[in-house]
Amino acid sequence: MDLWGYIIVGASSLSGILAWASKLYWAKEHKQAIDQTIKAKDAQIVVQNETIKSRDAHVSQLEDYIKRLRGDYERERELFAVERTQEFLKVYKAQIEQYNDMLREDIAKKKQEVAVKDSQIAELSKAGDNYKGVIVELEEERNRFHQQVVELTTESESSKAKLEQIGASQKEVRKLLPFGGEADKWRTLSPSASPPKEGYRLITGRIWWEYMYKQWLEYRALRTRGLKFRPPRIGGSMSQGFFFTDQQSLEGIMLPEQFARRFGLSLQAQQECQLYGCAIIKFDFPKQGDVVLPDPYPGQTLGLSPGGAREWKTNFNLPLDSSMEVTYIYRDENDIASCFNISL
Repeated sequence: MDLWGYIIVGASSLSGILAWASKLYWAKEHKQAIDQTIKAKDAQIVVQNETIKSRDAHVSQLEDYIKRLRGDYERERELFAVERTQEFLKVYKAQIEQYNDMLREDIAKKKQEVAVKDSQIAELSKAGDNYKGVIVELEEERNRFHQQVVELTTESESSKAKLEQIGASQKEVRKLLPFGGEADKWRTLSPSASPPKEGYRLITGRIWWEYMYKQWLEYRALRTRGLKFRPPRIGGSMSQGFFFTDQQSLEGIMLPEQFARRFGLSLQAQQECQLYGCAIIKFDFPKQGDVVLPDPYPGQTLGLSPGGAREWKTNFNLPLDSSMEVTYIYRDENDIASCFNISL
């Protein structure tokens, strides 16, 4: 091999050595760069972990704050519900007291009219037989006024008894179930095409006190004065029918909102019953009444409400009358289910 051959071989070997050395150098640099990148990422992870811990602590504080707000809201709502129910009861008592005052005025007027008729009869009796016919008419009119006095007095005594009943019911906590059964054990029922002899209709507390019972007192007041007035209807003034259930469907229920849920009322109506209570009207089903099973709710059995109560719908409306029984259920100041009967 000549000199150039040795030179070429040496140069090739030197190039390989330099390439290998360069590779080692850049591999070391690359490793150092990767290490720096890893350290930077680790530092970022530490910062992110601290941020997450800080956010978790903040979220925990917010959750505690929300829980406190919810607790305050529930307490305020319960207090409002009790106050509102007591307010309705006060209105109820005030309406009856006002009704009693009106009865007393009517009794005084009728007694005065009876006294006038007695005086007229006495004067005509002195005049002889010429006024016998007039005397008979006056006696009949006097007797009619006297009978009205008796009826008004009876009505007044009945209203006084209602006031006493309200006072007693507010002091007494009813732990018994209004419609029997075992507490919180709702009966599983099958639908029935035949309506019961006695039906039950639920009215939310606000509607009962502000509309239906108010109209009932107005009706009674005008009736005692001999005036015609249409009583309220349990299905609503404009409705041609109403939904109702039977006594078995109400067994085991204590709270007003549970009654609303059992009847299948809306969430708004359930909340309203929770706040203000509810009135359940018991009525005798008329023999000639036309009743149907309403169209089923989506996913529900025909003849059953979403709450599992038997359900019927009438094609007629019924006026409220004194033969019906009204049970009012509400939460008392201790948030315990309580109830009392309202005499019509």
